[in-house]
Amino acid sequence: MLAEVRKCADNHDIKGLRYIFVDALDVDPTFDTYREDYEYCKTIPGMFDEHVNISPVVSDKSKWTTEYWEQLKLDLMKNFSEKRFEHMRLAAQVVYADKVSRLMTDRRKTVSASIPESVSKQPEIKTSAEASRKIHIEDNNNFTCIAAKPKDTTANQADLQKQRIDAQRRALETENRRIEAEQKKQREKIEAVRRAEANRQNIQSGGSESKKALGIALAVITIVVLVVLIIVVLH
Repeated sequence: MLAEVRKCADNHDIKGLRYIFVDALDVDPTFDTYREDYEYCKTIPGMFDEHVNISPVVSDKSKWTTEYWEQLKLDLMKNFSEKRFEHMRLAAQVVYADKVSRLMTDRRKTVSASIPESVSKQPEIKTSAEASRKIHIEDNNNFTCIAAKPKDTTANQADLQKQRIDAQRRALETENRRIEAEQKKQREKIEAVRRAEANRQNIQSGGSESKKALGIALAVITIVVLVVLIIVVLH
């Protein structure tokens, strides 16, 4: 499980988990890195909202554009429903088709590079029948037929399998570190946008209050002036 997911899951931080999965498909549209974590988080009470229709869900894949994707993300942040997220998993395969292809290629290269040369170029292992051979030993013009014992290939196969598993594990750990780093950047971007929006709203709110105060002050001054004029006229 990814460290950030585990932290939020252990603390029952539903909001944090939602932030992670809102960005997950941008970081890894194949969703391979998050699949097991997602299956676990689905069982956490309160993870999903009851689905509410916001923007129309489009079934025509030809209309799954970047603009449609951004709208889906906005809707997901407002209503984190399982139905909407599952639809986004499908849409990501189209919107990020190039990235999906690139990630799959990079992962295959990483796994291949992590497998030792001795494993990738292992000699062909013969069966016991093939490995058995007869050695003829000449002794005083007599031949003794001796059956050579087949090599014990079970241990070799187990070692090779272990090396493959270790190589795949190292490749996965490298990929997880890359994913977590990219995810952290995505979250920092989102937080920066949220802070900027909050500041903008505060400024607008402050400006409105200033205008209101100015209007009240002008009204008071106008009333005072009128009162003074009335007093002057009466005298």
